[in-house]
Amino acid sequence: MPLTPSQKELHDRVVQGLAEAGADDLARRDGAFEFDRALWNTCAGLGLAGPMVPEKLGGQGMSASDAVVAMEALGYACKDNGLALALGAHGWGCLSALLAGNGTKHADLIRQLARGELIGALAVTEPDAGSDIGAIETTAVRTENGYRLSGRKVFITNAPIADVFVILARTGDIGAAFGLSAFCVRREIDGLQTSQNVPKMGLRTAQMGDVVLNDCHVPESARIGAEGGGLRLFLKVMEFERGFILAPAIGAMQRLYEQAADYARSRRQFGRPIADFQSVSKRLVDMYRLIEAARLVVRETALQMDAGQSIAKYSALAKLTVSENWVQVAQEAMHVFGGAGFLMESEIERELRDAQGSLSYSGTSEIQYRTLAHLLKLTAE
Repeated sequence: MPLTPSQKELHDRVVQGLAEAGADDLARRDGAFEFDRALWNTCAGLGLAGPMVPEKLGGQGMSASDAVVAMEALGYACKDNGLALALGAHGWGCLSALLAGNGTKHADLIRQLARGELIGALAVTEPDAGSDIGAIETTAVRTENGYRLSGRKVFITNAPIADVFVILARTGDIGAAFGLSAFCVRREIDGLQTSQNVPKMGLRTAQMGDVVLNDCHVPESARIGAEGGGLRLFLKVMEFERGFILAPAIGAMQRLYEQAADYARSRRQFGRPIADFQSVSKRLVDMYRLIEAARLVVRETALQMDAGQSIAKYSALAKLTVSENWVQVAQEAMHVFGGAGFLMESEIERELRDAQGSLSYSGTSEIQYRTLAHLLKLTAE
């Protein structure tokens, strides 16, 4: 799918702005589980902290189609896949929730988030409530002039470094369709604590941890949208997040493909480049095929959104396709590189570890299959 001239210019601007940014130090930071705030600021300066936020609210005002091009360029030019995840959780999670609820209500905060001056997090998952958000136990009890929040959230991307949290909490009975509400909470509020970064297999530069709320009092203005509207808000946010959070992975896959192809042309065995062997060239073709399929479904999702159409089906398909394909592309690259790919200096092993995480966040592959089966009317649910 060709880019328009303006999209080509946008893609090139992001690639040039991030050329090898943070790459020299990435192996060390990956080993130390370290987030790079300077690299975050570079991305923010390129408009990647709030690409689709309206300009009047501090963002770039991009269409969805332009935003995915910019984020693909991020993944291609910047090898820090953890940073891309942090930006995704911030933009597609936290910012999308604030905008979907009532953007003007939190306008000043949105401006700071869209400019990357503040970092946002979406806090939904709990010890006993992952895919089943109806089991959320965090409570928001009404007080005379607001709410009192209590509970614990886990596996929250950006939690240790976030300035702003969107919290999904219970204002009604467990299992009730209108039993959840969303709240915007600042880090400095009394009673809010976050854990240190939780070490993980891949995406190590993205900080992840717990958010604990101990009788945190927030004003009524902190509520996002209507009381009881948390489920509807969450489902809308998840459509955005699933559709676009893995756009950088397309760029990362493209980078892996080019790296593997160059290696296959230069690596010689039995007097010939290994690219001449059908078993190797087939792997490279498969990588290309998987990348193009992922790119097409993400861009189609963006086109549907720009046209004002529902993206429920396309976003689930995008999340499923890109995450599964990313893992396969990384595995194929590992095969092409052989033993060299297993070495840390090749960076292929890190790419595979990073890709593996995408199968779980923003909804597991199993949830996407279930969602698509329902939307395609294949089940009675």
